[in-house]
Amino acid sequence: MQPPWMNGLAPGRQSNHRRLTWLWLACGLTSCHLISGIDAVTYGSATSSSSANGGGGAGGSGGAAGAGGSGGAGGAGESASMTTGSGSGGAVGAGGAGGSGEASGAGGSGGAPPMPSCPLGMAYVPADTFTMGDEKNKDKAGKVTVAAFCMDKTEVTVEAYAACVNSNGCIESAEGGFCNRGVAGREKHPVNCVTWPNAEAYCKAYGKRLPTEEEWEYAARGTDGRLFPWGDKDPSDQLLCWNRHGAGKPNSTCPAGSFSEGESPFGIQDLAGNVYEFTSSLLSQNGTQRVGRGGAWGSSMPPLVRSAHRTGYADNASHGDLGFRCAAQPTP
Repeated sequence: MQPPWMNGLAPGRQSNHRRLTWLWLACGLTSCHLISGIDAVTYGSATSSSSANGGGGAGGSGGAAGAGGSGGAGGAGESASMTTGSGSGGAVGAGGAGGSGEASGAGGSGGAPPMPSCPLGMAYVPADTFTMGDEKNKDKAGKVTVAAFCMDKTEVTVEAYAACVNSNGCIESAEGGFCNRGVAGREKHPVNCVTWPNAEAYCKAYGKRLPTEEEWEYAARGTDGRLFPWGDKDPSDQLLCWNRHGAGKPNSTCPAGSFSEGESPFGIQDLAGNVYEFTSSLLSQNGTQRVGRGGAWGSSMPPLVRSAHRTGYADNASHGDLGFRCAAQPTP
């Protein structure tokens, strides 16, 4: 017996629609959103095959990849949607409750898998391979593959670090000299005069960590081999906080995040200038110094603020030109 809506169809068309009806009933009766091993179903001239992540259930959404399409009662998985309705289908395969799957993966309620998320104030940096080092910095050069991670969009500020101290999660940074702690108006400047254990403790207090130097350089340069976060153009006062040390100069850091024109390909600021930044990496395999990156407010020569430039600091170093930012793993 065939349903009334199949009357009048050519025999070959009826056969295809019977097979599709069976697919829909099997899914509906079992409340199943996963059908596998089904042969290609033809509707007119368009063909698609159900996949291991195939059809959606009644009014449900499904799909192997990409956004699902929309379909009406009795629709079949097709390379282009041919019906409309409330069901949504996947990239290939039969739609739910008559939903039609679309090869294009556009529209409908299926949706592509969401991008991994990062904590507030952090930028997502996708996994990729880049070339580390440049013609002036060859001591650690070559292709490096980095997994996806999150990185603070700016350096950790004085006020953010003070909040950690007040919650008993961090140790006070030093005062005096070029240190920002205790100086009125410097609350939004990067915290400086912190040691490597101070920086590590801060990041851990918020479920984060210090970045590796490979992560740091990739976040600053991306994959196109640029010399600076903004590109290859020489540094200027519009791009970074630098060249501020000496008579008649400010002799201080700048507020964090003040140079949007100098941000990296991933929207991260202050990766050149302001303060050198601690990483979790050692400067040499058998050494004890930690790698610092990025140059500082007192740097006045372009090579010092290149993204591939490396310098080393002892764990207990505490300087006015040294701060940090954190990294973290993205949430799927």
